[in-house]
Amino acid sequence: RGGSLTTIRGEWGTPPLRDGITCIFGSNKAVAASFDATGTITCVSPSSSSGPAVLSVSNNHAVFTSALVFTFEKEPVLNSLHPVMGPSRGGTVLALFGAGFHTSESMWCQFSFGTDPNATQPRSMLVVARYISSTYLECITPVASAGYSTVQLTFNGEGPMSVDSLAFEY
Repeated sequence: RGGSLTTIRGEWGTPPLRDGITCIFGSNKAVAASFDATGTITCVSPSSSSGPAVLSVSNNHAVFTSALVFTFEKEPVLNSLHPVMGPSRGGTVLALFGAGFHTSESMWCQFSFGTDPNATQPRSMLVVARYISSTYLECITPVASAGYSTVQLTFNGEGPMSVDSLAFEY
């Protein structure tokens, strides 16, 4: 479904024009990008079918190709977790069952704990997921206050999170 924040760092020689820079993921339509003083280009991946795509940068319609490859992954499916509750001190080994899990070193579990009174977004914490199989992952629960948490997956620790979410009680 797209939505992954993508960062490209490099030596650009002449700095790209800030208004005319885009990222091109394979044969997908170009998406707007930003460039900062450190030489970093940032863009958000578009929706695409799963698989690898050559990542190119366009600056004012001049396309720069590279050896960079962005891999679109199928969205993981979460079916269940065990146990469904654990202590607020954290440390519970949480087994997640579903489909579409892969051996990526950047698969994370996100625990969301409700909304902070001073913010509109849920408070959340990321923990690294341990790959067991394409249908089974493990995460260690973080410390949290008593109550319910939703559990989702992300491939890059930033988003997007899995559409599916499961409840865990502290």
